[in-house]
Amino acid sequence: MWYFIASVLKKEGTTMGPNNTYTIKKEAMRTLDAISEEYTLLLRDIHDLKAASGPKGWREEEAKELSEMVQRQLYKLQNPHDCKEARMLVVHLARACGFGCIVHKLAYNFILAIGLNRTLVLVKSDMPYHKEGWDAAFLPISRHCPYNSSRETDSIFNTTKKVLHIYENTRDIRLLPFMPRAIPEYLAPRLLRLHGQPFVWWVGQLVKYLMRPQPFLQEDFGVTEKWLGFKRPIVGIHIRRSDKIGYEADFHKVEEYMSHVELYYKHLRKHGPVDKKRIYLATDGRDVHAEMAKKFPEYEVISDKINTKLANEESRYTGPSLRSIIMDIHFLSMTDYLVCTFSSQVCRLAYELMQTQHPDASSWFHSLDDIYYFGEQIDHLQEVLVDHLPQTDAEIELKKGDIIKVAGNHWNGYSKGTNVRTEKKGLYPSFKVKEHKVVSEFVMNDTIRRLNLIRSHYINNNNRFEFNDIRFM
Repeated sequence: MWYFIASVLKKEGTTMGPNNTYTIKKEAMRTLDAISEEYTLLLRDIHDLKAASGPKGWREEEAKELSEMVQRQLYKLQNPHDCKEARMLVVHLARACGFGCIVHKLAYNFILAIGLNRTLVLVKSDMPYHKEGWDAAFLPISRHCPYNSSRETDSIFNTTKKVLHIYENTRDIRLLPFMPRAIPEYLAPRLLRLHGQPFVWWVGQLVKYLMRPQPFLQEDFGVTEKWLGFKRPIVGIHIRRSDKIGYEADFHKVEEYMSHVELYYKHLRKHGPVDKKRIYLATDGRDVHAEMAKKFPEYEVISDKINTKLANEESRYTGPSLRSIIMDIHFLSMTDYLVCTFSSQVCRLAYELMQTQHPDASSWFHSLDDIYYFGEQIDHLQEVLVDHLPQTDAEIELKKGDIIKVAGNHWNGYSKGTNVRTEKKGLYPSFKVKEHKVVSEFVMNDTIRRLNLIRSHYINNNNRFEFNDIRFM
């Protein structure tokens, strides 16, 4: 509702000023400021209500217990007693891409390994940043099971073979019932009560395991934190420039990011005094630091400008660049609030890791473009809470209980999607829907039954059942 009102006031109250610049009328600005204050007060009340619900500290204890349970299970799956007898999923990353892209590809295949009850093994040579592969910065994904180079091919239904090789162009994997956006059935009762975005929490746990730092990197985190003077309160900002602008993401002015930072600090002041307004700035734009200092001198900007230099195209895929991107993601995930673009894998990765440090940080962000998504995910679904009659030709009809396939959020009070019942595509009020959670059974020991269920899923949905690029070895 806040996005809708703010959007209307800015649109209706904007006039053309001198030098072809746009200004907001004083009346509209006063109204916007008043509603903004009401909005921050409402957020404070929600925060206080959430903190008062249930026994004190139960959320922290529940989040800690669930996380520890998942991490133990992941470690056990990844480190079987006898690797010669272990069932493995060997991942081949055929195409080099950025660090965030690599982590998400690994997380995607990690989910597949969990669903098939297999140990995930990564081919070292496929890591573009360092000759030592993943282990150059993080603890081994599997300490006991090295890469198996066997190439014998067999049918997907022949479960006597122990090793499965999966390649980047493998088809139809995303249609398996346990792939993104599903959460494990055994976690669902507790996780749905605890967290506002259960799937993001689940991905965060997988990424947390994959990105367990080597001892030297953990020490580097501590040294860098002191050197930067990193302290709270602090808002993380990730500003993309360079190679992604124009074809993968739109350009957004610094002011667009900072308007949401200022709104956060307005909200924070309702809880008590703020000693200093701080931001952690991560960017690949070399001029952003100077622009920030000129336009927002009242903010303390914490950043490592070397990271900005190494983020440019000519410096990528090097050891120093790997350290820089890891540092930016780490400190962005440690902030109290994120302002960024979810079209960026770096931003989404920081948001996922943020969930591992708090009971529920699902609302601690603002994206200037996309809603949160995971590459190759199944349809993002929402359930309609109340009826809606279209007010314009661009809107679609909603009836309570309808399921919507979400295309995106326009951040003006409206989202875009397709009503499954009517097959109509268009805009609808964002506040009239809720997230539709997907729950699936994970880690079955009876693999033959699992594969038969997968086959039935394809046949029943009239899909061609082909796994041409999966090879059981």
